[in-house]
This record gives sequence, C-alpha cells and structure tokens, in this order.
Amino acid sequence: MPDNGVERIRVILRWIQIKDNKEAVWDDEGEFRFRSKITTAGDSHEVEFPEQGYWSISDHPRRNKVDKIDKTLYEGEAGDSLVVELFGVELDQLTANDHLEDYRREFFGPASVLTEEAGPCGQAPARSAQEELAGEMEVTFARSGLTVPWDNSFETILDLAEHHGLSPAYSCRSGICHTCICELVEGEVDYTEEPLDPPDDTCVLICCSKPKSKLVIEA
Repeated sequence: MPDNGVERIRVILRWIQIKDNKEAVWDDEGEFRFRSKITTAGDSHEVEFPEQGYWSISDHPRRNKVDKIDKTLYEGEAGDSLVVELFGVELDQLTANDHLEDYRREFFGPASVLTEEAGPCGQAPARSAQEELAGEMEVTFARSGLTVPWDNSFETILDLAEHHGLSPAYSCRSGICHTCICELVEGEVDYTEEPLDPPDDTCVLICCSKPKSKLVIEA
C-alpha cells in the first residue's frame, strides 16, 4: 500500500493455535493471554490481546485453536525485512509452567514481496513448486477406506486424519511414544520433528510427519 511513495503493510492475525505439552490430566482448559511483536523499518511494535481478560483454550488437538480473530497487529511503514513474533502466557496457577512454543517468522525484500509471501498480512501467498506438488499429492488411509488430497496448511498427517473425521491412536504428538505408528504401504514422508527413536522404513509416525509423495498407510 504506497503512501506518498512510502510502502506500507498491514499484519493481521487470523487465528492462533497453542501447543501445550504439559497440560495436567485434570485440567481441560488453560487461561491464556498473548503478545505480538512486529519488527520492521528499524522499529518494534508490540500488542497484547485479548484486550480484556483471557482466552480459555483446551489442550485437545481438536479444540486448541481460536479462529476468526482478524486482529491488526501492525499497520504502517514497511522496511526491507519483517519479523513477526507471537508469545503465549499461561495465567491459571495449576499449570503455570506449561511450555508454549513461541512463533517467529522472518520475511525479506520490498513491501510488495512481503505482502505476497506473508499471506495473512495481505494478498494470498504465491505458491512455491513444493506447494504445487502438494496439491497433487494424496494420502490414503487404507484401513478406513479414505483417500484425501494433502494440504500444506496441516502440520502433520495426524492433523489431516483428524480433520477428515478419523481418530488414529496417539499420545505425545512429538515422535516419542510411538502410539501413532502406522504401517507405510506406499510413499515417503518428511519428519517435522526428528523422532527420538525413528521407526524402520516400513512404518511411519503420523504425529510428526508430512507426506513427501503420494502416500498409503494402514490407518
């Protein structure tokens, strides 16, 4: 958005999702506040939200996301780089030591490039070659008789399965416990988190992996 020759951008938060690794078994929800830090053109701009109170968010993977936030975190002059950071704070005392992963992402180039790549900051992102290939990949859950296209908006194959109504066994969601292990019938995967004890080539941990090619698994 040019303004008297100065490039300007708008950074909008559409949704937020927590990854809570230590939620107590008796505590179904946590009370959270968040803080954003946007750094560009040599300045940092911080925003705390929600404006009042807190958000109660479950640690359950199907209910740990807050949608339709549509909050403007920054609107103003854009430099040659943009750093977007998000931090979560646990308020309730029972689980105040929970670990929430901070979010940090950097973008480089003129404002027009930042806008295209950042997605939620402006226009729809340009698709990379990897994303184009992802649009052609399918994941087949053989035991369930379900074949669905892979979507890079999902972090893992487990997320994809849950989105389509399946309920594979899992526990840690980080490649440690092997509860989610499935037989790999066809295809290859990349691990988003390196498993503590990697399975052999005939199996896959779906809680921390994405398809690298057309995939068929016993799930």
